[in-house]
Amino acid sequence: MWCFDVAQPSADGEYPVYYHHRDEPRARCLSAGTWDEQADAVTDFPSFAAWFEAMAAAFVSPRPPAWFDEMGTPVLVRLARDGVFRTGDRD
Repeated sequence: MWCFDVAQPSADGEYPVYYHHRDEPRARCLSAGTWDEQADAVTDFPSFAAWFEAMAAAFVSPRPPAWFDEMGTPVLVRLARDGVFRTGDRD
């Protein structure tokens, strides 16, 4: 599931986007702003537009990115924490 962090809008009002799975949750203490996993402090996508562009490209690509097969699984949370969306990894 893709989640928008409405508590952390950017300067231009865009909400960052994170991949979340019930078996591999990502949680932040709202009052303190700290994350259970420090790697989650970095967003998967800085905005809806960035997320939408990546999803559209993945769905129409003749060679989808490596993370595409993990959509809907908890494995994608771990890949996201490792920066798979930030690096544009396609292998």
